[in-house]
Amino acid sequence: MSRSARGAFRHCPSRRAGLRRLLWAAGAVTAVLAPLPGLWQGALAVPVPARESFVGALTADATPLALEVPAGASLRAILVSAGERVAPGQTLAVLDEAALARQALLRRADRLVARGLRDCLLSGQMPAQEMPPDLAEDPETLAETEARLMAAEESCHQQRGLSSRERERLQAGLAAVAADMAVIEASRRMLVETVTAGGGEGQETANRAISLAAERNRLEARRSQLEEALSERGREQDSARLEQIAGLTEEIAGARRDEAALLALRASPRLSLPRGGRVTRVRQVALGAAMPERGPILEVMPEATAGYTVRFDMPLARAASLTLGEGVQVTLSGFLGRSLSLEGAIAGVAPSSQEGMARLTARLAPDSRRLIAAHPVAASLQMEGSMVTIGVAAAETTLSRAMSRVLRQAGTQVAAGWEARLGRPLLGRQAAPEEGAAAPPGPAPAQGRAMESGAVEAGTAAGAGAGRG
Repeated sequence: MSRSARGAFRHCPSRRAGLRRLLWAAGAVTAVLAPLPGLWQGALAVPVPARESFVGALTADATPLALEVPAGASLRAILVSAGERVAPGQTLAVLDEAALARQALLRRADRLVARGLRDCLLSGQMPAQEMPPDLAEDPETLAETEARLMAAEESCHQQRGLSSRERERLQAGLAAVAADMAVIEASRRMLVETVTAGGGEGQETANRAISLAAERNRLEARRSQLEEALSERGREQDSARLEQIAGLTEEIAGARRDEAALLALRASPRLSLPRGGRVTRVRQVALGAAMPERGPILEVMPEATAGYTVRFDMPLARAASLTLGEGVQVTLSGFLGRSLSLEGAIAGVAPSSQEGMARLTARLAPDSRRLIAAHPVAASLQMEGSMVTIGVAAAETTLSRAMSRVLRQAGTQVAAGWEARLGRPLLGRQAAPEEGAAAPPGPAPAQGRAMESGAVEAGTAAGAGAGRG
């Protein structure tokens, strides 16, 4: 600008007015921005929660329903598999009717044999057994039952014969002792008569009397031993016989129950449960083979569960900062990136099997069951004991630290992008480790397979409260 132009600007009223307005605007902006550094400093110092991740399990607070089959029953088919949803009253398995009829017949034969042996032990002789018509119609089973009855009768007589022989031996020993006692008593009377008549040497008579007394004492001790042995043997035999009779009585009652259950199953061979749910376990059973004992063949977790519980481990020092009832925010992650946020609370802290760790229990809010059931993520979280990832609020940080962490992460990503484009590390940065090289120690990255069974992130707000993630 020339000198004449500067003078023209100084003497132009319109230009001087515009300059004044510009100065006033600059002063207003300065007045407004003056207190902002303090406001920014306060905002950056506001406490915000951080998060830590742990691995745990999500379980439904419900008791699984078991479909049981009695001993002797055989399966023709199991119609469901683990993980399948079933409706109330749906047919889950089908029994073999022909095998059920034969097993019921065998249990009836067991009952006849046990009852015959019990009656023989009680009375000493085997009662006459009347064979049922359906048993008589099966020649193979009939012949086997008759052979078992003969073996039971022989066993009964052997037991009673052994008892009788043992008793007779002890009684014979008592009879011998009694005879010896009679001889000693006769000798003692003769010695007394001799002394009374004034015959015999004094010393010889005294020695004879002492010998007879000693022999009598020995025989009395022997008689006491035999009597005690006879009594003890009788008690042992009676106790063993009564114990065997009690066992046979229980066997008869059990055979009667099994027979009735098998006949009832034969009348209705399709098995079901009154409540629906998800099949959690199916037992490996050989189709067509008789069950060796009563037991469940599958379990179903009911749909209408009371709620859900999350269990996970964390370091003892970290667990000490949490309190019972402290709120948690739980995020369930399922297939295709779908997720569901729920509320819960810490319900318990207990020692863990891992050294230096504590086992924490968190219960989800009562409405969680309804929310989970209505959400697509439920398909991967209804299984009992689903492995999940849990995020819990860590110690408070500040917005300034959080922003610094974000900026550092963003800077790292930008630098990595430029390094990839340039093909070399930037100044002041170390080269990334080559593939296969040992990685520096640090927390392991989250595994992608958590998406298959469901992932849970739970956050607690320490001091400032938890916000919905």
